[in-house]
Amino acid sequence: MSEADDRNSRTVYINNLSYQRDELGVKKLFTPFGAVNSAHIIIDIETGLSKGMAFVEMKSVEAAITAIAELNGTIVDGRTVKVRKATPKDVKPKKFYPAPTQKLEEKKVAKLPPKKILKKPTAKVKRNKKKTELEIMLERVKKA
Repeated sequence: MSEADDRNSRTVYINNLSYQRDELGVKKLFTPFGAVNSAHIIIDIETGLSKGMAFVEMKSVEAAITAIAELNGTIVDGRTVKVRKATPKDVKPKKFYPAPTQKLEEKKVAKLPPKKILKKPTAKVKRNKKKTELEIMLERVKKA
């Protein structure tokens, strides 16, 4: 097992944390289950506030498994937290649709019909339209 695989199996993801909890508080939360290497709270870039989720790297895989089993579904700071094993970035499932390849884009462009240039009519076109009751009444008043 490589070092990256070992680190991924020791990393725990916790969601629905209180927004006031800091990294030290997260470390204290996980310390009873084993030694904690690091804790990182996810911060919103625009506001600079916590998003209520964190990644905790435990010292051993056993400590990570114990922490997941003991903390998942418990109430911390008045909120029910969700704890699970973190998935590495390259293993996460893709979103709804994969990005189109260049080949597909070229096919779509090739299928588009050529643009037609519309010319403005030079002569006035008479349009047949039904007159409303108001227009009929106005014509009668004008004739009378």
